[in-house]
Amino acid sequence: MRFSRPHLLAFISLFAFCASSLMISGCASAPRAAVTAPINSISELPAIYRSRIFLELGRSLSFAPNSFRVSTYLTQVLSRMYWDIASRNFFVQLVDSPSVSNEPFIWIVIEDGGFIDSRLLRKMESENELASLLAFATERSLTAGYQLRFIQEIFRPDIDWYRVRSYIEDEDEEAIRKAIDRVYLSGYDVRGMLRVLDWIPEKNLGRNDHLREIVRKKIASLAPLVNPVIRTPDYYIYAKDWMTP
Repeated sequence: MRFSRPHLLAFISLFAFCASSLMISGCASAPRAAVTAPINSISELPAIYRSRIFLELGRSLSFAPNSFRVSTYLTQVLSRMYWDIASRNFFVQLVDSPSVSNEPFIWIVIEDGGFIDSRLLRKMESENELASLLAFATERSLTAGYQLRFIQEIFRPDIDWYRVRSYIEDEDEEAIRKAIDRVYLSGYDVRGMLRVLDWIPEKNLGRNDHLREIVRKKIASLAPLVNPVIRTPDYYIYAKDWMTP
């Protein structure tokens, strides 16, 4: 079997992370690498610390069929919007197994990568919806509150990634405004964000109606794009890989 360069980078990155964690008394143990200065953002953490949550979560998930093929496409979409801060080894992985709560989920940390549940992709009808979902999840991970929870959790001997993902209302409002900017500047039709809010469960997101109003006002403040992107040829190629349960 032949692998493309993005696939090889993903394998190498994951192997390096796990090997490093195993050398420091096991993947489930707290790393012992010295941190001598205050940590204010995830990007300031040594990679061995950041990898712990991905390793813990990844061990409980199963990768979807054609996962590397689709993951390459998902990574390309996200990199189109976050070309300025996404790391070279960043990779979004498609998974099939449910979360503990059995609800579809997405989790992105721009410094390292992320996971997206195939059940979420099956709800989408266009690439601009996908871009909106990826941008919203990414901007959530960039809020100050999320960064603080991630840093606090990473030093615990027993990581609970649900504590990291316990978003609050102000973070969602900040994240959705910034996500729309990323989607818009990348040439996508920003109306895809409204549909994303339509199918994210209220209990997952909180005040959906309030967020929809924020989205509508934000969209109204933007100059209309000429031929905004709704679907690209790649979307039609890869969407069939996740549409079949």
